[in-house]
Amino acid sequence: MEYIYAFFLGVLQGVTEFLPVSSSGHLSLLEHAFGFKEPETFFDVSLHAGTLLAVLVFFRSLVLDILSSIFRCAESILRGKKVERKDRENAWLVVKVLVASIPAGVVGSFFGDAMEGLSKDAHIVSILLIVNGGILLLNYPSRPIFAKNSRNLASCSLLACLAIGVVQAIAILRGISRSGSTITAGNMLGLKPEDSARFSFLLFLVAISGAVVLEIAKFKPSSSSFTLGQVILGAVVAFMFGVMSLKVLMRVLASKKLYLFAPYCFVIGLAGLLLL
Repeated sequence: MEYIYAFFLGVLQGVTEFLPVSSSGHLSLLEHAFGFKEPETFFDVSLHAGTLLAVLVFFRSLVLDILSSIFRCAESILRGKKVERKDRENAWLVVKVLVASIPAGVVGSFFGDAMEGLSKDAHIVSILLIVNGGILLLNYPSRPIFAKNSRNLASCSLLACLAIGVVQAIAILRGISRSGSTITAGNMLGLKPEDSARFSFLLFLVAISGAVVLEIAKFKPSSSSFTLGQVILGAVVAFMFGVMSLKVLMRVLASKKLYLFAPYCFVIGLAGLLLL
């Protein structure tokens, strides 16, 4: 039974982490509706490690390109040579990602417990899922409030990136999708949808990498009720479904139809309000 549970959690994590429907919101409502046991911290981190690997594999070209640029920048500076424009842009992108990651770190450190406490109320989570649906509707193609989506990551200002980071911090609330809200913020700032997604998942890499490292450092073998096999199963399943979900998400973004996930969030949110 524990293996089935680990498999189910892997599927849930892989699908809802990247599709803009809030993985934490779903876990919270399942806990309230069916007495669903939330995974213990280390197992939860192993699931996130699976989705972290999914992002690294799916965006491997982007990640490798950025890493290569950093090494070339360092080499050029040490040799007194001019840094190529592409390498400068990629190095500056790293700075943007790190700066944009600050708000979530600050909010999580000082207000994380309070925001986590809100998840104990199923009605609040349900309302936030409905709010998440409203956020996704902002991606409707005929929206008049959007700038023309023609900017790439190189032309996105540091202030705009910081604004996306603030949105990510708000998405710590269960029911608000981190991917959905940050991609929407990028779109509203005029980024191409695909670049909004790339920046969103670069932020994800920073946030989850830090969490995974911290939890592994604190982990004690006797503190987990899951066997190594169950942990590996959950992580592998989360990875596989994470890659598939990323493929779906990028296709949806290419067709500019992120708003199609809004009705689902409305239905789940209303169901939570009425039934829980």
